[in-house]
Amino acid sequence: MVDALEQLAQYGVPSQGAARLLDVGSAEFLRYFERETLDDFVCRGGATCKLFEGAYGSGKTHLLHLLHDLALSKGMAVVKTDLSQALS
Repeated sequence: MVDALEQLAQYGVPSQGAARLLDVGSAEFLRYFERETLDDFVCRGGATCKLFEGAYGSGKTHLLHLLHDLALSKGMAVVKTDLSQALS
């Protein structure tokens, strides 16, 4: 836990797999997402796109870290790209 906090303080993002250690209140949504999206849709060959929006500091990146770790734990391939920089 101390390592996760140090990583977060130094770089602003948790280390791989540490987001759940720092999470408060997302468990119900994660269970829903796992069941409805990952298990009942994607694992059966479906494809989807989800968008998460909110104000600065509302937890979007934290939620994406949680979903990333959840998908990896299920053996899924996860691709991440940064769209925060202006594209020419």
